[in-house]
Amino acid sequence: MTKALEIKNGVKTISSGRHIMDNLNFSVSPRDFVTILGGNGAGKSTLFNAISGQLTLTSGSVLLNEEDVTTKSEEYRAKYIARVFQDPKLGTAPRMTVAENLLLAELRGKKRGLKKRQLNQQKEFFFEQCQKIGNGLENHLDTPTGNLSGGQRQALSLLMATIQKPDLLLLDEHTAALDPKTSKQLMALTEKTIEENELTCLMITHRMEDALNFGNRLIVLDSGQIKKDFNKEEKSQLDLPDLLTFFNL
Repeated sequence: MTKALEIKNGVKTISSGRHIMDNLNFSVSPRDFVTILGGNGAGKSTLFNAISGQLTLTSGSVLLNEEDVTTKSEEYRAKYIARVFQDPKLGTAPRMTVAENLLLAELRGKKRGLKKRQLNQQKEFFFEQCQKIGNGLENHLDTPTGNLSGGQRQALSLLMATIQKPDLLLLDEHTAALDPKTSKQLMALTEKTIEENELTCLMITHRMEDALNFGNRLIVLDSGQIKKDFNKEEKSQLDLPDLLTFFNL
């Protein structure tokens, strides 16, 4: 079966000589929803940055849909990868309206010539997409994104990341800055979006309940290596005390 993502013998060494990714081997099948746990310094951000092209590996390779993209730029990989960050301020342009942000997202991976942006023609489609979220975002199409609540802005970021179906969706602790109620709503929206669009997704989380309740696979990172890798059946047997023990590796 074609792999959506594969990292082979991934190593990233920093100036001190320490490996922040230590001979990591990792593959993801299409439509996998993988949750990722690990303490501070475990290598979670390094993993995502290596996948997205924000960070270049010292050695090893990164493949997307079996294409070697190890030397490809972050901009090149953006045609295939969408990422939602922890900070609601990232991933959206604050002075642009909701509709303008969505229009920009819809052009991801497409050629952009000098032509009229045709924003008004798209507003009905954007209204319908925002309405599915269920938090009133559809009533703010002409509102600057910087005026939205944190929850609305993260929901918009998720919509922007998936309005053009990505080959790989990276969720980088995307609920961490939200209150528990808003986080729960966004996770419900996340699961629905992934299922309806049949997306392949990696999600870093510090919320252990989310690591247990979402996804068909769970990996635990420590010192730049994968220490545990649970499939759906194995994951279903875990509970919160089990997860806590992994942080004493």
